[in-house]
Parts: sequence; C-alpha cells; structure tokens
Amino acid sequence: MSAENPYSDQDKDALHILPLSVVPLATPGLSKAKLIKNARLEGVIELFSGEEIGSGQIAPSDLDRVFHFDSTNERDLDLVMNLSELASYDVFSLRIELRKLDIEVDDCEHLQLSSKKVENLNKYMRVFTRPLIATIYGGKQAVKGDFKDIVGLFIEPSMPEAQKNLAELATALDIDVRGIPKFLEDYGDAYLSLAYYQSCLDENLPIIHDFLKSVAEIQKDPNFKSNPSIMGALNVVEAKLKGAVSDVENVLEIFRARTLNMWYDINAETYRRIKDLMTSYHTDIGRALCAITVKMSAWKEKFPRKDNSGTYRRADFIMSEIRHGIDSIQQLNYSDI
Repeated sequence: MSAENPYSDQDKDALHILPLSVVPLATPGLSKAKLIKNARLEGVIELFSGEEIGSGQIAPSDLDRVFHFDSTNERDLDLVMNLSELASYDVFSLRIELRKLDIEVDDCEHLQLSSKKVENLNKYMRVFTRPLIATIYGGKQAVKGDFKDIVGLFIEPSMPEAQKNLAELATALDIDVRGIPKFLEDYGDAYLSLAYYQSCLDENLPIIHDFLKSVAEIQKDPNFKSNPSIMGALNVVEAKLKGAVSDVENVLEIFRARTLNMWYDINAETYRRIKDLMTSYHTDIGRALCAITVKMSAWKEKFPRKDNSGTYRRADFIMSEIRHGIDSIQQLNYSDI
C-alpha cells in the first residue's frame, strides 16, 4: 500500500470490508481503520490486524472509548454507525447505499474493483461480450484480452461491415456513433457486476459443499438427533444457505438469459430497462453473497481440513457462530424480473 493507494486490492475487492479512508471523516486516525463484517455478520471497526497480532475490533457504539469526539467530528459517529448496518461492502452495493446515505464518494477513484480482479473476471465477462462482438462483426472477429481490448475494436473498426453495424447500433441505442465508447464503458461496468457476483459465488461453492456435508453428518449423529435445539438450528442454517445460493444462481442466470435475448433486438429502452433492473438487485445479491462469504470464510478458517475434527466441535461452532445473523439472509424476490 502507498499514500496514493491507502488500502489493499484485497480490501477493495471484498464483500465484507470497507476501508474507512473511502468515506469523508473528520476524526484523525479513524480513516486508517476498516469496517468489517465479523462471523456473526455484525459490522465492527477493525483498528488493526495481522497474523501475529490478530484482529483488534470494537463495536461502532464504543468508538468514543478510542477516539475523541466533539462538535467538529461528532457526525462521524452517526456516519460509521449507518455504514456498519449496511448488508454488504462490495463496490457495486456501496455505490447505491452511499448515495442513499448522502455520502459523497468519488465512484471512479474508490468504488472500483482492482485491475487484477477485473482481469480475473475476463472469463465471466465473455458471455456478455460475445453477443456484442457478434452484433458488430458478425462472428468474424476473435478477441483475446480484457474488456479494454474489446472496446478498442469499436473505436475505429477497420471492416466496412463493422462500421455499418456500429452506426446501426448507435441508431438503435438513440445515441451518436461518437457516444459508442461511453456506451461500451457503461455496458462493461454493468456486466462486470454480474461477473463479480458470479465469481464470488463460485469461490464459495467448494466450502459450501464441505459445510453442508458436515451439517448432514451432524444431523445423522445419534448424539444430536434427540436435541431439538441443535437440530432446529441446523435445519435453519441449512435452509438459509441453500436458499441463498439457489436465489443468487437463479437471478444471475435470468440476467444472462435476458442479456442474450436483448441483443436479438437491441434498442435504447430495452437496454436501459435491463441495466436499471440489474442495478436494483445489487444490494440484494450483495447482501446474500456477503453473508455466505463471511460464514463460509469463518468455517474454513476454523476447519481448514475436512478430517481434523469430530461432530462435537463442528456442531458447537455452528451453534456459537454460524447460526448467529443467519436470519439476515433474505429471500431474493426475482419472480417478476
């Protein structure tokens, strides 16, 4: 990290971390801290962290024990408290939530994924860039590289057919052909969010599989089958996790299908409607994925190997940590997409 980049790429790309240097604070020292979601999905301030020193965390309500507040910076207390209650800190959700809280943040500077993360999302972006290229080049152009390379194809297309198709696309979108680069930037960012969310889900799926396997083993253990409290908690955790995964998968698949259909008869109204609809789901998808990620990260950290603990330890951790806050995972209402 440097003065120009006060927080790491890992922080920037995370669902559960918000470096407070992103938001305008008046309290000296507080901007060096982070808001994070702990294993119970509570928003807490992390003052320091490290492999040897651990993580120093305090609740937002205890900030005045560490920092001095007066008339010059007391607004920071309400601001941090409001931020702590957000369900996800991914950049796409934050763009919406910070606007709702009337917090001015430079989207271009702070609320962007790292270049490394964007590069890693290329494989997810291809499903959205393929129909775009086919519309202009008719499938005659093979593209390697990232979205910037694709944008380069449209700035000055060399093929006469591509130039004609580009002009037709501009007409369909009700923009001047010179506005195509801006459209491409807008299009790329919109679908980068879906690529990001899909990658977050995919990264969690192996851990989810391991976790659900453990839940099933505990449910079959005769030592727990007669305990209604534990069995009830296990059933709730299992249902909530499976439901969240299914909802996110279905919503992302619906948007993929809608995008492919959109390109059969692209027009300004259809594109804006789908883009606005995608944006409206950012906070809901972010909430579900943040909860999944935090819970599964806690599980993986506690049980890094699948065969190193018995059902007692795993059941105890589920009861003490995993089940707390699990009710915050809400069902996604996507029937009317």
